Amino acid sequence: MKTVLIAENDKKALRMASSFFKHSSFKVMYASNGSRALGIIQDSKPDVAILDIEMPIMGGEEVCRRIKLDSRFNGVFTILTSRIRPVGNPLPANSNRFLRKPWDFGELTNLISGYFRQPIPKELLS
Repeated sequence: MKTVLIAENDKKALRMASSFFKHSSFKVMYASNGSRALGIIQDSKPDVAILDIEMPIMGGEEVCRRIKLDSRFNGVFTILTSRIRPVGNPLPANSNRFLRKPWDFGELTNLISGYFRQPIPKELLS
């Protein structure tokens, strides 16, 4: 089973993501700060890590930077998220993608499905 880590400190965004992924075929893990997200990545090596740039303790950019420097995590597909797109670099911290908040779950589904090269489940499109 493919795994997705959602690292987000906004409880409303986490509830929405939880509701969205409830019927998916993914195993979903959650972290409310960057330090916890990094620990989950190191312990579980999820297939996809959705990282909020502005989290307490350690931001998503720093988490992404650290995992991109460690060859054990080369296969982790990273999506950084924020309300404001960082200036200068279209893909901060060498992430694979950037997704502006609030999340467009159709776009998020396309990013993840594209990475796995799997068709989008019909129940996620409704």
